Amino acid sequence: MVLTIPWCLTRRYARGRAQGKDVTTGKDLGETSPCGCTQGLRPGEREAMLLGTDPMPERVRIFTVGEANALLPRLNVILERQMALLTAMDSLAAGLRQRDVDPESLDPAPGDTPEVAALKGRFRAAVQSYREGWSEVEALGVMVKDARAGLLDFYGRRGGSLVWLCWKYGEPAVAHWHPLDQGFSARQPLERESIPPTLN
Repeated sequence: MVLTIPWCLTRRYARGRAQGKDVTTGKDLGETSPCGCTQGLRPGEREAMLLGTDPMPERVRIFTVGEANALLPRLNVILERQMALLTAMDSLAAGLRQRDVDPESLDPAPGDTPEVAALKGRFRAAVQSYREGWSEVEALGVMVKDARAGLLDFYGRRGGSLVWLCWKYGEPAVAHWHPLDQGFSARQPLERESIPPTLN
């Protein structure tokens, strides 16, 4: 069986209608990944919640702003590692392309030179670590919206309505929100008093 970089890993990390990025090119990609291999809502659950026709799935964690911000020290460590892995994978993919090797097919091949075999092995290890890193993030109840940008969302509430609390790697605090059916461009600042004082 040919070992390829998983669709959900290299093509997108997105929820709802947010658009993902190709890991190696950074270009926008079209439809949401169909693989269902990451945590989150089952098909139809998100729409049902938006329409108020289905109760909130028990396995979805709803964060307060304080709870989301309390995770940032841990998330910063994970995302620093993820960004380093992404840079390494970009470099490895470029190295394989320079040798006329498709970086999305990483199984050893009979005609591989020792150099290509080594590049493939390093790429496979990086992919595995990268997958594990995002699984660690999602195990916390956090949704990965754009892996390349380090854009994460947390389920939260405003005025009784379910929303996304939005944070991007490098920002000092979770200080923005946007509706579930909109993305980063629609985010709005949270009230300053809702952000923990040490993060203001």
